[in-house]
Amino acid sequence: MYARGDHPLADAAQVDAVAMRRFGVATITISPALLEGVAVLYGFENAADFPLAVECDDLGTLVHLATRTDVLALVPCAVGDAHPLALCRLLTVTTLAPVADVHAIWLGGRTLSPSAQRAIDLAKRLGGEGGGSA
Repeated sequence: MYARGDHPLADAAQVDAVAMRRFGVATITISPALLEGVAVLYGFENAADFPLAVECDDLGTLVHLATRTDVLALVPCAVGDAHPLALCRLLTVTTLAPVADVHAIWLGGRTLSPSAQRAIDLAKRLGGEGGGSA
């Protein structure tokens, strides 16, 4: 979660559901099931309770919005951290540890594209090489 450097929450010890509701959240378009999980993760009862203010698949637009308004940006760390002079990372209160269930399926004997291989390598690195087979 990110906000502009002079945002009212920039110096907050932690950002909770009440603060998120006050300012609203901007993020990429996500499926209803994932939004439900995100809402519960941040302490909301369900997706309908989550203060989704803006959905936009252009990460640059989300950064622009967060640097010029009070909306909070829920963007990947690589995106938020790439703008250290404009955005600050907010410490958030979560009720659960975030979890991702990632699967990769491809035809035997076929070579993965470079981007697919990078995604699998990243998932392995972040997930600690968990179960599953290639």
